[in-house]
Amino acid sequence: MKKLFYILLILLSAKSGFSQIIDTCFVNETSVYHVKNQQESSFLYWEISDGEIISENPTKSDSIVVLWNVNAGIYELSIYEKTENNCEGKIAVVEIMIIENDFDIELDIPNVFTPNGDGKNDYFTITANRLPLYYQITIFNRWGNNVFENQDINNSWDGMINGEYCSEGVYYYEIQYRDREKIEKKYGLIRVFR
Repeated sequence: MKKLFYILLILLSAKSGFSQIIDTCFVNETSVYHVKNQQESSFLYWEISDGEIISENPTKSDSIVVLWNVNAGIYELSIYEKTENNCEGKIAVVEIMIIENDFDIELDIPNVFTPNGDGKNDYFTITANRLPLYYQITIFNRWGNNVFENQDINNSWDGMINGEYCSEGVYYYEIQYRDREKIEKKYGLIRVFR
């Protein structure tokens, strides 16, 4: 599978001294990266901390194809610019997160929690054996009103609705998450006790 990814605003990351994760790929996935040349007469060249650059744009080297044949982890992709006057320098360092894709995501979803502030089972927390590439949860009350929505699996529901603890009873959840190339969906009930 090939994925085209444009590196945008890389000069901001270079000038601020920050490296940022700009892409997430699976182990053994091929990705195309492209950056706009800063000067018409300059040439770009690339370095990666691991993985394999399998092709470069032969004219200005403004794009590369990388095979991420590495273990899961975070890898650096550095971009350098060289002018006609032989001035050269690093213009950006970005990070690529590589994740395993040889097993399915499994969610652990509790069916009961007790949000009462006693420090025991106060949060509706969902865990996974690996982080999904996309995640969204929506929780509804028994009348179908949306009481909680989130796109970060690490943010648990504390049982609060508009600043107050939710009432006891049954709530309904819908979860969508991306596992490899498809969107998976889970539905279920949560019972809230005090």
